[in-house]
Amino acid sequence: MPSRPATPSTAAARRGSTPTGEGKKTKKKTKKPKSRRARSISPNLAKKRLSMDSKESSRGQETVQVVCRFRPESQQEIDKGGSNVLELSDESDKDFTIELGEGGDHKSQAFTFDKVFKPFSTQEEVYDHVGSPIVRSVMNGYNAAVLAYGQTGSGKTHTMLGPGYDGNALRPGESGDAGILPRILNELFDAIRASESAKFEYVVRASFIEIYRELVKDLLNPGIVKERESLKIRTDEARGIHLPQATEVPINSVDDAMNTLKIGSDHRRTAETGSNARSSRSHSIFLVTVMKHNTETKATSVSQLYCVDLAGSEKVAKCQLERKANQSEAKYQEEVQLRLKEGQKINQSLLALGAVIFALAEKRGKKKTHVPYRNSKLTRLLQNCIGGNARTSMIVCCSPSSFNAMETLSTLRFGNRASLIKNTPKVNQYFSVKQLKAMLKAATQENRRLKEKLYKAHSELKVMQEIQLFEAAVDGERR
Repeated sequence: MPSRPATPSTAAARRGSTPTGEGKKTKKKTKKPKSRRARSISPNLAKKRLSMDSKESSRGQETVQVVCRFRPESQQEIDKGGSNVLELSDESDKDFTIELGEGGDHKSQAFTFDKVFKPFSTQEEVYDHVGSPIVRSVMNGYNAAVLAYGQTGSGKTHTMLGPGYDGNALRPGESGDAGILPRILNELFDAIRASESAKFEYVVRASFIEIYRELVKDLLNPGIVKERESLKIRTDEARGIHLPQATEVPINSVDDAMNTLKIGSDHRRTAETGSNARSSRSHSIFLVTVMKHNTETKATSVSQLYCVDLAGSEKVAKCQLERKANQSEAKYQEEVQLRLKEGQKINQSLLALGAVIFALAEKRGKKKTHVPYRNSKLTRLLQNCIGGNARTSMIVCCSPSSFNAMETLSTLRFGNRASLIKNTPKVNQYFSVKQLKAMLKAATQENRRLKEKLYKAHSELKVMQEIQLFEAAVDGERR
């Protein structure tokens, strides 16, 4: 049946107001149009982080350290008409502003990080703030991680490895441009040599993998799985998340470490794009496992170091290749399609990483918040690093040019969100049977002592209560 037309009074009743002309008129709430002005979210995030740090420090939780590194403007950006949009603070090395818009439509957004490195900062300056504390954590038995994030061509691989992949050129003593990873390996073995004695024994092993188009590949032994197959990811209580098929080689010196790094880097997938002459087409993870054994107490600690160089997020319009003079149309189109597929998978995994970071940042004590680690191979392998048992530092690499201003803004917001993540690092120590028996005996004795103390306190309390009752009775008789 057709519905009955609503009368003015019934329609007004449904709206919860009186009909027109009967009583007071209700004002309609008009929605204010959203402003297009860029929001400055960093001050609020910084306040949240400070409050969380004070609350969570007692629980053994630490927030992820996030630093920002700006590279100098490239010649390509200058040729495209880009200009500097970075305004650094004179009073602090943690604050800066990004200027957006043109002409009279200037908009700015302020950001705050744990540290900001200027465009001409040296590799050593970055390492001293980020890498050196990581080595100390690993030597003390903690898991640790260093991640480099940013758009393609922003300087991530330069920051992590240096300006080349040659093993000798990567040595800190021979090249001032050596990146964080070679410097970490150098300081790590210096620390091992300094502390190695009859009391402590060390075993160091390394593996090097990449995630290419959502397939996990072994960079030290590329032929271990077929072209379209992936290394299997497994989880168990003893080892946590691990790759049982991945090649793990013993590292006995800095030379061994540099050779391993060079072999893996040579096998990593790189290609030319419109934004970068040597663009990384995969995410790489260099994993170092350090086992420290105490020969006297028989205790063993096992720490893992994750050095992660993420592939850069890409815009198709900016990364489009130009056809070379001697290249056929078919070959050109094939290469273009491959770059598009690679870029799609890179962006897909970075979106999954962003979703995990968003969920962890919003968690803030909520017990049932779902964190989508399993949406990507990348997030599953980095589960310990983001929101898990590790001390993590993230380097967000950015361009200071207006040509890449929106990509820089996106990267900075990503870093701001990551700075809210809370990890729970702990010393990964394993005790011998003899130690566990001794600890059990000590705990049993302490338990017996506390029980005796409690029994004695109960007895004394009972006597005091009886005395109080007797004194009350005597006072009553006297009255």
